Amino acid sequence: MEVDLVTKGDLENFRSVLINEIKVFLENSQAFSRKEWMKISEVRKLLGVSNGTIQSLRIKGILPSFKIGGIHYYRQSDIDNLLKRVSVKTDEIMSQKEENILYCLLQDQRIAPTQVTLLAIYFLYQETGTMNKVYISRKRVMNLAKIRSIYTYHKGIAVLQDLGFIKYRPSYHPKCKTEVDILV
Repeated sequence: MEVDLVTKGDLENFRSVLINEIKVFLENSQAFSRKEWMKISEVRKLLGVSNGTIQSLRIKGILPSFKIGGIHYYRQSDIDNLLKRVSVKTDEIMSQKEENILYCLLQDQRIAPTQVTLLAIYFLYQETGTMNKVYISRKRVMNLAKIRSIYTYHKGIAVLQDLGFIKYRPSYHPKCKTEVDILV
């Protein structure tokens, strides 16, 4: 029976060689640069949405998850597929005119976040598909823009008209819708 003695120096050498090999493996491996499974907090940070939005996507079956010990885990490939589907849909829906409208809205520093009235009008414009003219009801725009006050609605409309984004022609009739021209 042969006995080999392992010295402290041998262990130090083995340790450094092993650490170097692990570093090389981790640098070359794609599996460790990207997590296969993510918790809800990681998905929330990645997508920039709230926990409720992720829960809603999970309940609707849009973003599948696996529950282990009370914690939902989301597969990275499912998140990638969701992002691809969303980008394809927005490319199909948005025309050049619509892209210009959104670009102008996002670039204009004069529009405050509270003036989401224009976005609500834009969504109505997108539904109707007309070129520049939209017929709106105050109630629908307020609902879409999450505005509760009639004063806030009219203030938002006035600012948008002053900035030259829309031309607003109220109907003053409860059964007739208001005409709005999008000037962007």
